[in-house]
Amino acid sequence: MAAILAEQRQELVFNARICEQLSRFEEMVEYVRRLAQLSVDLSSDERNLLAVAYKNIVAARRDAIKHLVNLEQKEIRSMKENQLSILRQYRGGIEQELNNLCLDALVLCDRYLLPCAAQAESKVFYMKMKGDYYRYSCEASIAGASDASERALFSYSTALELAQAQLHAANAVRLGLCLNFSVFCYHILHQKEKATELAKKAFDDALAVLDSIPEDAYRDATIVMQLIKDNLDQWEIQMVY
Repeated sequence: MAAILAEQRQELVFNARICEQLSRFEEMVEYVRRLAQLSVDLSSDERNLLAVAYKNIVAARRDAIKHLVNLEQKEIRSMKENQLSILRQYRGGIEQELNNLCLDALVLCDRYLLPCAAQAESKVFYMKMKGDYYRYSCEASIAGASDASERALFSYSTALELAQAQLHAANAVRLGLCLNFSVFCYHILHQKEKATELAKKAFDDALAVLDSIPEDAYRDATIVMQLIKDNLDQWEIQMVY
């Protein structure tokens, strides 16, 4: 039985990697979903495959919604009512697709991934993932956005508490959590000071211990730290104006 499970796992990972290389993310999601449903403790590489698959299919919907919102705001005076209605129908359909994908990811976390997570890093990764997908639900104007915001806040806060207790300050998963949590505070909760404080603390704490970690971890940490710094620089300009 164990041999069969290992073979299934290996085949699903192989197919997911091929799909990633071909940018066939809709198919990639099918493979990583089945991987998660094996109810095993995923490796770091397997977790990253899961994240890449869902991030890409969700990103396409998020970008489409933003484009439609901008188009509607820009052209609202020049468009006829039936044209606006078509735009809003497109937007509503894509928002529902986004909501369904977020729900799919959240169910995987709760039903399969978190119960099998043995290490603190895995638990933080999945709680961060829950925060992310509740946040994406908030971005779409769908029923229950307020509830999604509360659930995102709980997921991020729970992940941060665990990360601060058990993960190195320059751990890339911990830094990625702080990056996304601060974005949530800034753009969804509109708590700009809290977002800035959270991001700056994460950056400073990591910087203080950066020289004590291995080269691979150093590279991963500095990539996320640069994203945090970019946000801090951008937010500082926005708050001035």
